[in-house]
Amino acid sequence: MVDQHARSLLRDRGFNQVSRIDGESTAFETEWKSYDGDTQQKYVVRILRSRSGSSRAEIFSHYRTEETKQGIGHPSRLEVRRDADLEWDLLKRVAPDAAREISRKADESAARATAGCREMGG
Repeated sequence: MVDQHARSLLRDRGFNQVSRIDGESTAFETEWKSYDGDTQQKYVVRILRSRSGSSRAEIFSHYRTEETKQGIGHPSRLEVRRDADLEWDLLKRVAPDAAREISRKADESAARATAGCREMGG
């Protein structure tokens, strides 16, 4: 179920799955998508399943840029980072009640911290 929601979320953002890896975890990657002539992006998603039946998704964004020197493209940089924003969007799709509860607790904590700063004269 989590992997279906992850695929749907990425399709909604214009990324199509191109390969799938099965094993202890389920993983898939999307095609590279070009934003301009020099920058491309793709996603790799790993779904980790526990023995209790719950799942955890890890979504990694890969950015690739090329430098063009004298009309020739040269690979220059690959940046890989965990995409917490996309993982949050996935949680809101898969478990909206849990996402609302997390949001509520975070808002309460932020309000307490703000009030504490005001009391200290900050």
